[in-house]
Amino acid sequence: MPIAFLEVDRIGKSYDATVYAVRDVDLSLERGEILCLLGPSGSGKTTLLRLIAGLEQPDRGTITFEGRDVTATPPHERGFGMMFQDFALFPHRNVGENVGFGLRMQGLAAGDIAGRVAEMLALVELDGLEAREISQLSGGEQQRVALARALAPGPRLLLLDEPLGALDRALRERLMLDLRTILKRVDMTAIYVTHDQTEAFAVGDRVAVMNAGEIVQIGTPQAIYERPATPFVARFLGFRNLISGMISDDGTVKTLIGYFLPEGPIPPVGEEVTLLIKPVMARVEVPPDLLPSDVNSINGVVDTVTFRGRFSQIWVLSRGERLLFDAPGDPRLHPGDEVRIPLLPDQLQIYESSLQ
Repeated sequence: MPIAFLEVDRIGKSYDATVYAVRDVDLSLERGEILCLLGPSGSGKTTLLRLIAGLEQPDRGTITFEGRDVTATPPHERGFGMMFQDFALFPHRNVGENVGFGLRMQGLAAGDIAGRVAEMLALVELDGLEAREISQLSGGEQQRVALARALAPGPRLLLLDEPLGALDRALRERLMLDLRTILKRVDMTAIYVTHDQTEAFAVGDRVAVMNAGEIVQIGTPQAIYERPATPFVARFLGFRNLISGMISDDGTVKTLIGYFLPEGPIPPVGEEVTLLIKPVMARVEVPPDLLPSDVNSINGVVDTVTFRGRFSQIWVLSRGERLLFDAPGDPRLHPGDEVRIPLLPDQLQIYESSLQ
């Protein structure tokens, strides 16, 4: 079996007897892969990154890099690069001096440093700005300088902790794609921490969703979005329609708002479950018939409509539940409209646990 580029085996870290920052995490990373650690504040993603960097020591478990155990290896001997949210640039040094800092620490000759600095600035599209003062740069330019500085020494693995967190939303959306392009251009292996789903999906080849110190799901962005593994992952990704239910005698999911039959295997009769209803409103009928809704359809009343440009968000009240749907363009719905919303089986997902 091929050896993984980076292997994390049952790593754990706690700060007292009852609180685990990281709990028995297993993780592997292939050369050239970008892995995003995604989760809310306090989920353990930054602690896990610091354990991999060597800035924290684990209570248990091992970290293997290129087949070598580096669990106890000091950070400066691991050959990893780091990039932080605040960029950590030296304000008293100009752009070229910031980018070349790690190279000077390696003892390179001045001519070699100048050539590498110019190469890195060209890579991040800041050609010719070696003499520019840090205070004269925009936030986006500072982010690019920080990335150039992290890449200049040629790290074998780059660790990024919320690198776009200090930037406004519009700038972040522009730079996240640039960041992925640059990392792929130099074939950099990277672990990228973020709490932002859009950022993780745009940057990562794979995404590991963390909660309470554990990785609760790992996979490609598309796989995670299409099949969130737990109600927590679904909520974190922004899915709102999670309904308690029970498996009825005919194999459908019985809920307060109707009966549903998702794709895939169904739990045993009588089992309490949570049903995820994905928000795509492919079709809507106005007004609905007055008969009880069929399997996989919802009768309700429009509560709120918010136009979002390419789509509209529609809140629907159905038997005490408030459900959110997305419809393309302007669906011509208004508060108070009675609607019937048919659902496809692939819009439904069962979790074998109740919401309680």
